[in-house]
This record gives sequence, C-alpha cells and structure tokens, in this order.
Amino acid sequence: FPSHDRQVCTGLEDVAPVEGSASVAVSGTVYRKAEAEVVPMNLNLGSVRVGEPVSVAALRVRNKASADGYSDDLGVRVVSGSSGFELSGSGVLAAGEEREFSARYVGSTKTAGVKRGQLSVGLESKGQAGSGLADVTLKPVTVKVSATVYRPAVGVLESSALDL
Repeated sequence: FPSHDRQVCTGLEDVAPVEGSASVAVSGTVYRKAEAEVVPMNLNLGSVRVGEPVSVAALRVRNKASADGYSDDLGVRVVSGSSGFELSGSGVLAAGEEREFSARYVGSTKTAGVKRGQLSVGLESKGQAGSGLADVTLKPVTVKVSATVYRPAVGVLESSALDL
C-alpha cells in the first residue's frame, strides 16, 4: 500500500508495506427504506341525521417497497386527529403488505352541517433485524376527513275549524 493509503485506512498504520499486489474482497448488503401509500387522502365518513353516530370508515396503508427481502418494514402509528376525528390502531407492515385502520368521528352530532378535520399518520422505516440499521422517521401523511350531519324533516299538522 502506498503510504498515503495507510494514513486514510484506519487500523493499517502498523502494518508493514507488502511488495506486489493483494486482493481484498469487500461485500455489503443494501436495504431500501419502506415506502408508504395511504389511501384515500380525502376520507368521507358519510351522512347521518342529527343525534346519530357517524359510521366508521377504513383508511388503507400499504408498504410499497419491493418484497424481495431487502426492504425495511413500515411502522404505522396515529400521530393526531383534529375536530373530533380519530384513527385507531398501529402496526408494522412488511414490504408489499397492506392494512386497514379505522377512522371515526367522535365529536358531537347535535348540530347539522359538515364536520371537517384531519388525521395525521406517523410513518417509520424500520431497519431489518440483524442489519444494524437504525429506524428512520418518514414524513407523516395528513388525511382530510369529513362527515355530514343533516336535520331531519319535522312535520307540523295545523288544524282549523271547517264549516261544512
């Protein structure tokens, strides 16, 4: 090795130079980060009448990374919900795996109108066991959520005296 190489490579300073050439085999494994897909990005939980509960809807999360053994798993967790909307569940998805999480509205339905909010889904690329790679936080995904509350019709019967 030329002397300038010995100074750059750690652990070689005390090795005597070798005349001739040498072969060194170097190998490593490259992993790709998890890649999240969250659908739908605008989630409508449907319509109800005043005082009724809003139905639950599914938010699908998929790890789009190739399932060839060299992709990180995708960690999914709920970061936050706003305006009475919640997302339940958390989990780890292997490459190519998809899972549904339940979105719901737990706010008041005592007044009519459109209820709007957001759900923030936290994502993490989780290093494969034994790879020595640390988990990496990915950009969270924000999903817009809505539900509509209608007033029921109210009938009124008025009577008056009829002259027959």
